[in-house]
Amino acid sequence: MMKKNDTALVAAVASTAEPISEANAERRMDTRSPALDVIRIFACFSVIAIHFLLNSGFYSIPVVGGRMYGMVFYRALFSCCVPLYMMLSGYLLCNKKLERKYYGRIWRILFVYLASSLFCIYGYRFLYQRFYGLLGLAAMEFPPISFWEFGRKILNYEGSRYAWYVEMYLGLFLLIPFLNLIYHHLPNQKTKQFLILTGFVLSFLPTLVNSFNLTQPGWWANPTMRDQNGSFYPFTNLIPDYWRCLYPFTYYFVGCYLREYGLKLKLWTNLLLLICSVALYGGFILWRCNGQSYIDGTWSDWNTPFTLAIAVSLFCLFLNRSYRRVPVWMKKLLSRLSELTLGAYLVSDAFDRLIYPSLKQRQPIEVLRMDAFVIIVPIVFVCSMFTAWLIQLLYALLQRAGRLLHKES
Repeated sequence: MMKKNDTALVAAVASTAEPISEANAERRMDTRSPALDVIRIFACFSVIAIHFLLNSGFYSIPVVGGRMYGMVFYRALFSCCVPLYMMLSGYLLCNKKLERKYYGRIWRILFVYLASSLFCIYGYRFLYQRFYGLLGLAAMEFPPISFWEFGRKILNYEGSRYAWYVEMYLGLFLLIPFLNLIYHHLPNQKTKQFLILTGFVLSFLPTLVNSFNLTQPGWWANPTMRDQNGSFYPFTNLIPDYWRCLYPFTYYFVGCYLREYGLKLKLWTNLLLLICSVALYGGFILWRCNGQSYIDGTWSDWNTPFTLAIAVSLFCLFLNRSYRRVPVWMKKLLSRLSELTLGAYLVSDAFDRLIYPSLKQRQPIEVLRMDAFVIIVPIVFVCSMFTAWLIQLLYALLQRAGRLLHKES
C-alpha cells in the first residue's frame, strides 16, 4: 500500500524524494515535518498488519470468541493504511503544476517497483532455498521463468501480490496536476468543502447505505440471511453507486484540504473520534458476520465512511502533535525510514510467502495463529525495510554513475 520528500506515494507507498545530502541534512530536519514521516511509516506498518489477516487464515475462521472479536477491531484500526497514503499525496502534492519537472519524479517510482518485483520473484526463490529447513518447510524446485513471462508479470503488476497499489498510484500521479487545477480554482473554503462532500456522497456513502437487504423480514437481526440455494439475498440500492471507484480522488482532496486549512482537534477529542470510529466499524463488521466467518463486501473496502473517519482522525492525531523536542538524529531516522515505505510495501510480499507457510506449519489451529501478530508483523516490517534500504542504495549508486557519465560526456 505511499510518499516522499515532496511526493507522497499514495496507496501507498513510498518515497519519491531525492536523497538528502549530509551537508544539508540538519538544516532540512529543522524545516521538514516529522509528522508526515510518522504517518508514512505508520501507514506502511498498517499495510503489513492488514496482510497478517490475509495470510494467516483469519478470513476463513468463524468470528466467535474474544480472540476473533479483538482481531476484527484490529482490522478496523489498520484499515487506514492505503487511505493514509492517498491523503498524504494530497497533502504533499496539492501545489504541483503541469510541468516537465513534476513528471520526472515518476522514474524513481518505476525503479522501486521494478527492483521490488525482481526481489519478489528471484529474491524469494533464493531465500526459500536457503532457509526452508530453518523455517520447517519442504524443499521445493522452482520452474524457470522465461523473459516473456517475466515481462508479463511486470506489465500486469504481478511481480508482487501487492503491486496493485503501484498501478493505481501511477494513474493518480499522472492526474494530480489536473486535480490540483480543479481544487485551486474553487473560490473559497466552502466550495472546497462541497467538493469533498460530493466525493463522499458519490464514493463513500453507497458502501454503507446500499449494504442492507430491506425486503426480507428480520434482516436487521440476521444480516447474513441466505436463500434456499445458499446465496445472499441481493442488497437494496437506495442511492446510486456507480461512482464508488472515485474514492482515491476524494481522499486526495481531503489531503489537499488539510494542507490548506488544517483540522485542529484537542488531543482528547481526536482520540475519542478515533476510538469511536474503530468501535463503530468493528461493531458493524461483527454484526455483518453474525457468528460466521468474515463476510466481505463493499462495507469493508477502503471507501467506507468508517475508514474515512479512522484515517482522518489518525492523520490529524499525528499531524497536530508538536515535534520540537524530538532530537535531530531521530528526525533524520524518521525521514530515512519514510523514504523506504514504497519498497517495503512491495517486497513484504516475499517475506509473507516465506513466513506465513512456516506459521501455518507450526500452528495448525487457525484461531491460535492470531496471537502471532505481535511477532510476525514486526519481523516482516523490519525485513521489508532492510530490503527497501538495499534497493535505495542501488538507486543512489545508479544515480551517481549516471551523473559521472554525464559529466564525462
